[in-house]
Amino acid sequence: DLQIVVPPATLVVAALLGAWTARGTSRPLINGLLAGVAALAIYLLLMLGSALFAPVEPDFATALSPAYLASHAFKLIGATAGGMWMARRQLG
Repeated sequence: DLQIVVPPATLVVAALLGAWTARGTSRPLINGLLAGVAALAIYLLLMLGSALFAPVEPDFATALSPAYLASHAFKLIGATAGGMWMARRQLG
């Protein structure tokens, strides 16, 4: 079931991408967090676009399900964890 697989997969992908965006920067933790915020903002812009321009009224029941809300939290947590990982690598 996708609702079980997507949130943990989001965490892993966000951590990898957060680490990638944070590598070689002076503030890796902030860059990781900003990567998560950017991912969330892109999703919200897509939701707004679908609400405004869809030919039929969109169904937001899925977008507000616990699995989707958890995946959004995991985007922020994972990307920040990736930034922390890069910060620790720079110190060590």
